[in-house]
Amino acid sequence: MITCGKAGFQNRNNETSLVTLQLLREGRKVQQVVYGREYTLKAHISQPDGTFGMKVKRCFSFSDQNSTVELVDERGCPEPSIMSEFSYDRSTGTAEARLFSMFKFPDSNRVHFQCDIVICKGDCEKPVCEFSTESLPLPQARSLQPKADAFVQPPDD
Repeated sequence: MITCGKAGFQNRNNETSLVTLQLLREGRKVQQVVYGREYTLKAHISQPDGTFGMKVKRCFSFSDQNSTVELVDERGCPEPSIMSEFSYDRSTGTAEARLFSMFKFPDSNRVHFQCDIVICKGDCEKPVCEFSTESLPLPQARSLQPKADAFVQPPDD
């Protein structure tokens, strides 16, 4: 499944906040997924205080054999045939996007997800996904790399 490792940041209450990445099905965390079904990819700040926003960018999926698919580019723009844009809620410290149909790699039955998460004081700048040039994160932003892993099962007949 998940965590962002040892990287974190201090919220306004001086608590260390971490970011996790999860796969959800109908609002519940999953570690096994079924090929072809819809899922939600969710990033979550562990100690949200409403002060910090986040932006998901450079998100990709990879197999055990290192086959890769880019899901979200460096600007924060999703691959529209694979997933929706992320919706952000600063008060709950969450970002969610819909994976339209779970995919698999021909060389593996495991699918791993990894994203860079930028943490911003206040709301992060929204990506402009048409003809945008890459913008640099604000100085207070930090890049984290949470991961989510899942085992892909064939659909039931």
